[in-house]
Amino acid sequence: MDVQSVGVIGAGFIGRGVAMAAALGGMRVQLYDTSEDVLERSLLHMGQRLAARARHYGLTAGEMEEVLRRIRTVSRLESACAADLVIEAIPEEFEAKRALWREIDKYAPAQAVLATTTSTFSITELSGATSRPEWFLGLHFPQPPTSSRVVEVVRGYVTCEEAHELALRFCKRAGLTPIQTIDVPPFLVQRLLIPFIHEGIRALQEGVATAQDIDEAMRLALQHPIGPLQLADRMGLDHVLAISEKLARETGDSRYLPPRLLRQMVRAGKLGRKSGEGFYVYDEDEPAAPASAASDSMRVERSPLG
Repeated sequence: MDVQSVGVIGAGFIGRGVAMAAALGGMRVQLYDTSEDVLERSLLHMGQRLAARARHYGLTAGEMEEVLRRIRTVSRLESACAADLVIEAIPEEFEAKRALWREIDKYAPAQAVLATTTSTFSITELSGATSRPEWFLGLHFPQPPTSSRVVEVVRGYVTCEEAHELALRFCKRAGLTPIQTIDVPPFLVQRLLIPFIHEGIRALQEGVATAQDIDEAMRLALQHPIGPLQLADRMGLDHVLAISEKLARETGDSRYLPPRLLRQMVRAGKLGRKSGEGFYVYDEDEPAAPASAASDSMRVERSPLG
């Protein structure tokens, strides 16, 4: 059996990317959120994203419309759960996720694969909120699937082979490359990513270079598609801080200790793109300004050396 229908719970940054990837793979999608406004904006964003990248995806105008028709927004949780694969994509709040999974468990079909996008919580522990932990696993998208084609497939302690295989087939059909990892959160990509971001922040904190130059150095000298500071802004600085603290606490490794500047910016409410300001300033109606164009408007807090 292959996944034919996908329920996505949460229409934010990651959720709408998952919905679009599934629809591009020919699957039917029910996209749920508690906010009608978020659902409307997600549909608009997906349409704009498809139109902007039609050539990349090799789509005609008619095919683009067909992809969007495969995505149905729903305001009732039970409607979204009527699917072969149910993917929860709400923010990283453990008790909120557990409460939501107790509700999903009431509505999802008995043989549905249940997946969470968490990057920081134990899959095994979250699966305990359901009556069928053997059908529960993690699908962690380090970036929205429309930006990065990688997904971490994380088996819980009792995840069955059938659920795991169905998840892998979903990834292939959605054009995603699965990275198989064990249930030791934070998972592989975050373990590699956080030190990279930290070094960029520390270089700024110590006055080594401007945010623009740090990001350009990574892009141009090391051929990295995005610099550490722009990436942190995209992820959300509060999210970066939470992952850093969890990694530092659970591993005891000083590489994961958050830089002072990161803490200062989160305390100041400068969370990156989602708050309108982080290492760069963002316009609500525009994507992040390129680093080469943002230097004049950049406002970054620096902490003293020491």
